[in-house]
Amino acid sequence: MKLIGKSFMTILISITLFICYIVPISGEEKQKKIRVGFYESPYFQNIEKDGSISGYSYDYLQAISQYTGWEYEFVKTTTYSECLELLKNGEIDIVGVMLKTPEREEMFDFPDLSSGVCMSILVTGKQNRTLAYEDYAAFNGITVGLQKGFVRNEGLQDYCKKKNFTVNTIVYDNQKEMLDAMSRGEVDAMLIRSNQNSQEYRAIAKFDTNDVFYATTKGNKKVLDGLNYSLEKIKITSPNFDNDLYNKYFDFSSGQMAVLSKEESAYLAEHPTMQVLYDSVWEPYEFTQKDGTPHGIAIDVLEKVSEAVGINFQYTSVDKQKTKTELFSSGEYDVLSSITYCYQWADKNDVYITQPYLSVDYLGVYKDIKKTIHRVALPKGFYISEIVQKVLPREAVIDTYDTVEECMEAVKDGLADCTYVNTYEAEYYLTIPKYRLLQFRTVQGLSQQLSVGISKNTDPLLYSIISKGLATISQEELREIIRTHLNHPQQSSFFDMMYTNPVHFVSLLTIIGFILTAFLIVYVLYKHKNRENEILQMTNKAKSEFLSHVSHDMRTPINAIIGLSSLGLSSEDLEKSRGYHENINQTSHYLLRLINDTLDMSVLENNKMRLHPKPCYFSDFLNEIEIIIRERAMEKGIYFQTQMNTDYKQAVMFDELRLQQIFINLINNAMKFTPPGGNVSFIIEATDLEENKIMVLFIIRDTGIGMSAEFQKRMFEPFEQEEDRIPFLESGTGLGLAIVRQLVDLMGGTIQCNSQPGGGTEFIVKIETQRWEAASELHCQEKVSQRESFSGGKRILLCEDHPVNAQIVIALLQKRGFIVEHGENGQVATNLFKNSPIGYYDAILMDVRMPLLNGLEAVAIIRSLEREDAIKVPIIAMSANAFQEDINLSLEVGMDAHLSKPVDAMELFDTLEEVMKMKSS
Repeated sequence: MKLIGKSFMTILISITLFICYIVPISGEEKQKKIRVGFYESPYFQNIEKDGSISGYSYDYLQAISQYTGWEYEFVKTTTYSECLELLKNGEIDIVGVMLKTPEREEMFDFPDLSSGVCMSILVTGKQNRTLAYEDYAAFNGITVGLQKGFVRNEGLQDYCKKKNFTVNTIVYDNQKEMLDAMSRGEVDAMLIRSNQNSQEYRAIAKFDTNDVFYATTKGNKKVLDGLNYSLEKIKITSPNFDNDLYNKYFDFSSGQMAVLSKEESAYLAEHPTMQVLYDSVWEPYEFTQKDGTPHGIAIDVLEKVSEAVGINFQYTSVDKQKTKTELFSSGEYDVLSSITYCYQWADKNDVYITQPYLSVDYLGVYKDIKKTIHRVALPKGFYISEIVQKVLPREAVIDTYDTVEECMEAVKDGLADCTYVNTYEAEYYLTIPKYRLLQFRTVQGLSQQLSVGISKNTDPLLYSIISKGLATISQEELREIIRTHLNHPQQSSFFDMMYTNPVHFVSLLTIIGFILTAFLIVYVLYKHKNRENEILQMTNKAKSEFLSHVSHDMRTPINAIIGLSSLGLSSEDLEKSRGYHENINQTSHYLLRLINDTLDMSVLENNKMRLHPKPCYFSDFLNEIEIIIRERAMEKGIYFQTQMNTDYKQAVMFDELRLQQIFINLINNAMKFTPPGGNVSFIIEATDLEENKIMVLFIIRDTGIGMSAEFQKRMFEPFEQEEDRIPFLESGTGLGLAIVRQLVDLMGGTIQCNSQPGGGTEFIVKIETQRWEAASELHCQEKVSQRESFSGGKRILLCEDHPVNAQIVIALLQKRGFIVEHGENGQVATNLFKNSPIGYYDAILMDVRMPLLNGLEAVAIIRSLEREDAIKVPIIAMSANAFQEDINLSLEVGMDAHLSKPVDAMELFDTLEEVMKMKSS
């Protein structure tokens, strides 16, 4: 019983001690500020002018705090010695980092694990070409600078004895004096410790490596326990942490010039040219261009090596990876341009490998990522193919191809379910439109490092020379090499959109189809009325002219849409691509307004157009003109500029669509008759008049071929052209200036032309209009503000059978904060409404033409349901049926509003707000 009692007490005491240990670390310790002695030492502990700190020690302390929760108070002192005195007296908690010696262990406590290493480094000036790394024969007899009292001085003599050379030494008071002496040529090299290294030096020898530790005040158990705990975690979770941090701050070898030993230089003198074997079809790493020259990342890396060490490479290509390794094993070639950094793979191919210069992860490539993998395409003879085969399921069938591109083709064409490429191959192939619909997924644990291979039949000196050449390539240079090879040279075409953006492609085809349909409608109506009665001949003539006008006006925005789409496809910059798509959106709205007028039969029947003035800002107007015209100007090589010679920022009243028609016609004419390299400018000036009126002056100038005085007399007549002045240009309809004159007259304005053959042309259009009242502007801003606050959390039932249309509307609504539920036809929509709680839906958007039940039938059923929200719920039609009789049908069955497709986002939100407020009142 006593034994049991003692055991119980022991357990109880252990639990109590454990709790006491845990609570301080998780609670009090976590909140305690740790005082750190922080003296300035380049790269190790930097203190900037603004007081901010950085460096090796700062990064290490932040890593420790992630496990301890410590917050630091950095006590900045002048010297390392001052820090040690403060630590000894308990005025600070931590100093780092230092060697652990018996004397220091008497004064301080050290954790069990180190926080890096310190070594002796023999350095020379970075431009010194006489001393190569570990060239002991060249070291013999050199003069080395030493620091007074430096503990590592003795280690230099031991190193000299071990490597069998002798040096002369001169002692200086500090590192700066020693560096000045080396700059003056008094010494050839100097001895420093690793945390004194700098980009101003080039290391020629490293030795005497020792562990270094953080230290805390003697007896400071909480800090010591925190250091032990966090350092153990760091070593377990990040085994390379110390090495990576050292390389980040103290390894300056990357990008430094190569210095060859006498033996290496003699070898190159005897063997100035080396034979290189490379793969002609492994994009983007190495391949043969159309002109027969080698190209790619690996080739550029070798060319950098060539520049650095003075070696010449002669390239021979093979078109199969397997053939490449087999041919190299024959011993006819000296260098293998690229090989995986794997000693087993290198031994198999009878080659020495350099340290890797590039690391990449691997991705699986799929046509359908959800599909079960049955067939896998792998490139024959590639390292990755052997690795992948070991991890694939037994039942997977492997098809081998000669190149990576053939594997990509197999997946694209459905001949294989999957292949594997590394990240740079993926980026390269993603620039080719036909591969952009393929899906990519990272494969955990599958990566590759690339090295240069050197034949085992060559002198080992070649390996050393090429390794030194690789070391001269900085990370910035390597990134630039990679960047230049990740863009496929093929130019994107309009039809590449089928691969890259099918929704956009379908949208453009829909617009074009809509235009053709509009023309067909007008043509059928024209023929029908022509057969009715000869009395309507004048009306038919008006239709024909109007159709010609619209045809003329539509070419420009269509050209802009196609041009902007091509730019969007080829742009890698997401911000630029967004800008192109915004411009497409604006141009499409202009095109849509023209199409709507084509369908307005009253315009034709009355043989006149009606103006619809609305508030218009000059800046917005100029911007839209620039977007529509810019592409044509770039295509023709003409410099196009806009200028507003007024600071008038208030809105004015214009029919913006008709105003655009006027100046797009005039600017297009200017472009047409101006040769490449010429200038076209569009200028706006405004003058205040009485009674809230304003006179606006629009000027279009070009440096084109001009017009004769005779043609200027009849230039505003329909179908008039001065044929002999455009031998090098496309022919037109002769309607552009007639359209302009008609619209200017309709606006009550005047148009004047100044031109002469060979002297360019100037058109001046004067139009009087009214300013928009500031009160109205304020009211509009309030309305916009109200609209922006409208919608949050309201639920919409969208009834739309076309998936692309549904996707667009859902995205617009969700972006505005609506909750959207989708019914793909009228039957599904009515079932969703029937089975929903009373008042569940705030509004319904109903397409008219749908399968099973069309929109009209669905609305009739919903309105007839015996539930209180069946009559109240707002229902808005969204239909491509845009005639008045279609609108009447929608209203007759119980819809509250009718929107014509394509639906304008702002019009949709305004209609929703108006109808929902009306129904709730």
